[in-house]
Amino acid sequence: MIVVAFLLQTLRIAIPYLFAAAGGVMSERVGLIALGLEGLLLSGAFGAALGSHIGGSPWAGLLGAIGAGLVVAGLFGVATIRFRANQVVVGVAINLMAVAGTRFFLRLVFDSSSNSPRVPGFGGEGAGSAMVGSLMNPLVWVGLAILPGLGWMLMETPFGLRVRAVGEKPDAVASLGVAVAPLQWQGLLLGAVLASLGGAYLALDQHQFTDGMSAGRGFIALAAVIFGRWQPVRVAVGCLLFAAAETLQIQLQGTQLVPSQFVEMIPYLLTIVALAGVVLPFALGTAGLYYLFHVPLIPAVFAGAAMTATSIGITASVFGELKWLKRSEGQIVIGAAVLDDILGIVILAVVVAVVGGGAFSLGPVVRLCLAAVAFVAVALVLSRTAAPVFDWVVDRLKAPGDVAVA
Repeated sequence: MIVVAFLLQTLRIAIPYLFAAAGGVMSERVGLIALGLEGLLLSGAFGAALGSHIGGSPWAGLLGAIGAGLVVAGLFGVATIRFRANQVVVGVAINLMAVAGTRFFLRLVFDSSSNSPRVPGFGGEGAGSAMVGSLMNPLVWVGLAILPGLGWMLMETPFGLRVRAVGEKPDAVASLGVAVAPLQWQGLLLGAVLASLGGAYLALDQHQFTDGMSAGRGFIALAAVIFGRWQPVRVAVGCLLFAAAETLQIQLQGTQLVPSQFVEMIPYLLTIVALAGVVLPFALGTAGLYYLFHVPLIPAVFAGAAMTATSIGITASVFGELKWLKRSEGQIVIGAAVLDDILGIVILAVVVAVVGGGAFSLGPVVRLCLAAVAFVAVALVLSRTAAPVFDWVVDRLKAPGDVAVA
């Protein structure tokens, strides 16, 4: 029974991730960076609450969510497609605008700075529990089917073929006389509709809008898109994985086995590990800070994760530029990556030790450097093992060749 409850809660939590990730896949497939998913979720949630409040029906709430998502996507499209603005900057601006805009209109429409009044929603009425009531929500079943359906559309329909062509080779598509911008607009607006439905689920499932209720779900959905290599079914698996981590976090909060701060970090730690595709540097960094420099566990975990993501990401970028490197030489680069990672942690440890109240001495630095040198030596000896592993890490990090940034 506990397992069943865990699975049901995981499915319930996964729905906004699935909708937002579907919107992210659609946007990325037409060559647009889906950095505004958080803003789309939040705007869709507010639009759903407003529409349901005015129309007195959750179906009116769905229309409100879609309308809000289209407005936000329209702003993004005008800036990036029409005027070719930097997509990352515009995506960040959209997220910030959504946070401030929903707070402003929440105060203007509902005269509250925290939440809206209760609005009609899906499910919950007459159900024995909130979990069973959530399964009565039609958005749950649509959310579970949305990514497999999107995968079929992208791979099996003429529209999907054109979308993938625009994402892969927009210049080639334009040379055939096909307008690229309208296809990008179609993909962007369709993705916005899908992502805003995730926000509608949040508001209509809770029967109200709460300030900041997206709570970073858009960023985790974007991580699932990258984790799934822009393939809808794999992205769905990533969303379920992150939802399971969040469910585990909720379950562990009721126990006193681990510190509550560590429990709250579980979904985000899983995101970092999934994106990096490698656990060893993260473990080395955290253990080095915690055991050798006596830094408290929470600062050590954050510092180790940050240094791992930065170091491996930079190394992968460098490797992507040095395309002439042969497979057998990958071992040298992976050794240098870990060496760079550990040395960076040594430098970071000096700062973190002071801030976190730890102690710093020369002995741990020497031992950590010797460990790095030993690892490099092992990587050089085990060439047939280290090179494929490095290739796998780089393949996990780099963007797929069939997605181009406009």
